[in-house]
Amino acid sequence: MFLSFGYIIILTVSLLLALTSNGTAISAGLYLIALITVVLFIKRLVIKREIYFTHLWQNIYKSASTNINYSSDFGLKRNLGHILNDLCELTSITGAWVIMKNIDGNYRIEVQRGRINLSYNLGIKDLSEYIEGNIKEFEKPLIKDHLPPMINSKKKGLCLHIPISRGKLIRGAVTVTTTSKRYFKKHRVNNFVNIAKLIEQLYENADRNNQLQKVVRKVNEKVDVATDELTKTNIRLIDRVKEFKSLYDISLRVINAETTAEAVKVIFKKIKVILGAEKSMFFENRDGEFILRYVSDENSEKTLKEKTLPFSILPKKKGIILNDTTKDKDLNHITKQYNLNYIMIAPVRAGETIKGVIITGVKEGGEFSGRDVELLEIYSNQLGEYIDRKGLMDKVIRDNKRLKELNEVKDKFISLISHELRTPLTNIKGFGELLLGGDVGQVNSDQENFLKTILRSTFKLETTINNIIEVTDFKKHEVKLEKESVKWEEFIKSSVEEFREILEKKEINCTIKVDSSIGMLYVDRKRVKKVFDNLISNAVKFMGKKGDITITSEKQGEKVKTVIKDTGIGIKESMKDKVFEGFTRADETLTRNSDGLGLGLTLVKYIIGNHGGNIDIKSTQGKGTEVIFSLPAGRSA
Repeated sequence: MFLSFGYIIILTVSLLLALTSNGTAISAGLYLIALITVVLFIKRLVIKREIYFTHLWQNIYKSASTNINYSSDFGLKRNLGHILNDLCELTSITGAWVIMKNIDGNYRIEVQRGRINLSYNLGIKDLSEYIEGNIKEFEKPLIKDHLPPMINSKKKGLCLHIPISRGKLIRGAVTVTTTSKRYFKKHRVNNFVNIAKLIEQLYENADRNNQLQKVVRKVNEKVDVATDELTKTNIRLIDRVKEFKSLYDISLRVINAETTAEAVKVIFKKIKVILGAEKSMFFENRDGEFILRYVSDENSEKTLKEKTLPFSILPKKKGIILNDTTKDKDLNHITKQYNLNYIMIAPVRAGETIKGVIITGVKEGGEFSGRDVELLEIYSNQLGEYIDRKGLMDKVIRDNKRLKELNEVKDKFISLISHELRTPLTNIKGFGELLLGGDVGQVNSDQENFLKTILRSTFKLETTINNIIEVTDFKKHEVKLEKESVKWEEFIKSSVEEFREILEKKEINCTIKVDSSIGMLYVDRKRVKKVFDNLISNAVKFMGKKGDITITSEKQGEKVKTVIKDTGIGIKESMKDKVFEGFTRADETLTRNSDGLGLGLTLVKYIIGNHGGNIDIKSTQGKGTEVIFSLPAGRSA
């Protein structure tokens, strides 16, 4: 402020002295001083204006990046409003709005801000017709030299339309209007494009949130159905268990028991009915000592003062009868507490392993017979087999559940971290372009080289993230191919041409042989291009200076077979079956100097498989590699 007053005072004094001075030279000098003062003052105004614009764009990027992380279906328009409000703060911007294609196929205004008043169903007819009729041309920002007719403005201006897309589909557009015809310079257009990309991400976040909610609802519905079915199944099992009467019945009831406690209860009930036992107990084997687990007709294990028995009660590991319980001191605390004069002990076996013992007895009724102890052993062995099988099943279930959870966590983590990396990566790219364009200040040659390196690395990281997301989408079957007819020979040649510079640099000779009868193939051009990019890139990467790459393609029945053969380092036999797995690379000793996450061939396999084709690798270490893949020849693929 004080500096501006200084310029004005100097200018005023210089002009007054020049007008009152009689000397021609002095007047000329004073006029020169006045002129220099005017130039410096204008330059200062320009610099302040650029600083002001840079500050505004920094705030816009910061606000947009913050809002994008909190997108949800209900908060979508609120977040869009924040972003458009910030854009309308820019000098000469009259208004801004976002139009999107609705379910009915019509374009309508989602949000509008600024010194304009548009109907939500009007004002976009011209742009809607243009989008529908010029999809390919509208892939880039479009500048119109007139404002929409419903904007009442005496000044003529411009409209900048930036497409909002998803893949190749145009979903809508971001429009900003200005009364200054020279406002939309290249670097400013780039700034608006970056904001449009953030808005694209905002819509993607909202879509993902909606999809997640749908998945949650479906999962909850399936859980409810499964719970009902499980409840009905349990009721049927319980009803059937109650009907079992014979020895065969007890076997089935033990097998179908859901818990060890239930199986023991079934055994105890059958022992009481068949053998007339008054009390039965099950002791579990733990490190050579029997620990009390269950007592018949009692809900608690605490009924016995001493709940352990030594392993020596089964000297021959077979069932025994004790018709005189007073002779065994180890069992006195049991026989006295329950007043049992006659008892039997049988091992609970699973093969050769003793899982525990069953002790059963009566107060009166006579001695037990050999047949009685044989039946007890049958019952106890059924329990032992059940415990062993239940333990194995529980372990398998736990392991499978854990593996499934780990796999789901891995996929969710990879997908989440990849999506989360997109936003900061967009910010890095946006601010990098802002710096490189000189919007924050002039950059020297070293800074320019550093910024270009940052942007190149950003592009490389963006490609890697997109590959991870695409592989994840393929796993979840969420990828829809966008097929079109392509001239196969021209397609292969154009794919190779992009590698021409590095092929010449490494003195690699590339030969292409395509059967002329192939003609057109019906494929997803973008994704099949990734197949060739990955395979040719691998062939070049793992080949020293000088070598040969041969690409042949021929028709075999209803398929088109393509072979990419190189004379590189080859692949170990043990690695050939693993190279198509995610995050897997060839022998580390051969590839330690190369970069990548090992997702290239995984993505290639998914793309070929989703086209209805197949892929295979033949390789000999030190002699080269052949990658053979086939694609359907007709449009039915």
